[in-house]
Amino acid sequence: MKTLEYFSFVKLGSFGTIPNHIHGIIIIDKNITMADKFVETPKLDISTTPTTPTESNNKIPPNSKKSIGGKNEKWQPGSIAVIINQFKRTVTINARKIKANFGWQSRFHDHIIRDKASFDRIENYTINNPKNWKEDKFF
Repeated sequence: MKTLEYFSFVKLGSFGTIPNHIHGIIIIDKNITMADKFVETPKLDISTTPTTPTESNNKIPPNSKKSIGGKNEKWQPGSIAVIINQFKRTVTINARKIKANFGWQSRFHDHIIRDKASFDRIENYTINNPKNWKEDKFF
């Protein structure tokens, strides 16, 4: 939910948490308002709305040499890589309070959803994937 505060142009779609990974739909739309922050899905119940972010939270001056998320100066502001980096950074800080050696795999898999059929298929997978945990090789 904090991601929505840092990136005012992001909507949160369906997501699912499995013990060793997560699935989620992130919608990047530079023309959205706070009222549009969540995509309603049959299985997703969002009961609170985050506070309104300030415009300065997602503005980085052009040609800035500032490191984004402390990782890579070549990342484009507002890119999926920057969004995922910020998410993983925040989760890591909090997870290490519980388990000191928490860590992520170094990469992530992303897929651009280009049409409604693809959205519906991926949303269905995201919602139903946690049910398959018992069949996972790491269970």
